[in-house]
Amino acid sequence: MTTIVYSDGVLASDSLAVAGYQPLPGDEKKIFENSKFAVGFAGSVGQCLKVVKWILEDESSEELKPDLSIYEEFGVSLIIVSKDTLECWVIEDESLDLIPYNPPYAIGSGGICAMAALRTMKMLKKPLDAEMAIKIAMECDIYTGNKVKSINLKKKKKKNKTKK
Repeated sequence: MTTIVYSDGVLASDSLAVAGYQPLPGDEKKIFENSKFAVGFAGSVGQCLKVVKWILEDESSEELKPDLSIYEEFGVSLIIVSKDTLECWVIEDESLDLIPYNPPYAIGSGGICAMAALRTMKMLKKPLDAEMAIKIAMECDIYTGNKVKSINLKKKKKKNKTKK
């Protein structure tokens, strides 16, 4: 139970860990990156981490796609962002099909709250702030909490351009 938001080049997450319906102490890492992608996940941690590994380490080859059909209770949602183009894809089920989406986009138990926050920001002509959307989701969703963590892909893209 999580909230992940991608908006305006920023991938953000809460860091609350939950077992069943019980919040756990400490912070859970829910967003990851390599040189090509940033990935955020919501759902069953074990299953999501298999998919994150497939995307970040195995470069998403079809032969190495994890078989998640063996799990009785399936729950995987991911947002994947290209660091090069800032394009966004979403995985919402065990088929692991990549669905292209136009940002902003949010997943997880607080995803609806975060999307409402982003729409309100847009209506008020404010910047679409992924971190603020997570903070607002924390006020609405009891399973979104702890610290907000983020990866600013626009800053990283600018640094890469200046290094060349």
